[in-house]
Amino acid sequence: AAAAVCVGPPSPIMPSLATPWDGFDALLVEVLMGRSVGHPGWDAMAGVLASYRQWKSGERTRALDRAHQIAGPLGQALQAWYEVLQQRAAEVTR
Repeated sequence: AAAAVCVGPPSPIMPSLATPWDGFDALLVEVLMGRSVGHPGWDAMAGVLASYRQWKSGERTRALDRAHQIAGPLGQALQAWYEVLQQRAAEVTR
C-alpha cells in the first residue's frame, strides 16, 4: 500500500503531509493525541482532532479557542464548521 502513494507537490495553501515511513506510527500517535509534532501540516491535523474531541464532549468554548489557534485553511474551515453547528443548534432550540 505504501508503494501506491504518489508524492505530488504540496498545495500552496496547505503544507505537505509527507513524512518518512520510519517513525510514522509514532507521529500518528502524537497527532491523534492532539500534540504538536513540529510540522505545520501535522500540527494543524493534531489541533483539528483535539478541537473536535472537545466539541463532541460539549466543551464548545475550549474547542473554539483551539480552532482559533490552528493556522491556515484547516483552522479556518473548522471555525466555519463550528459556526454552522452553532447556528443549527440555535434553530433547533427556537
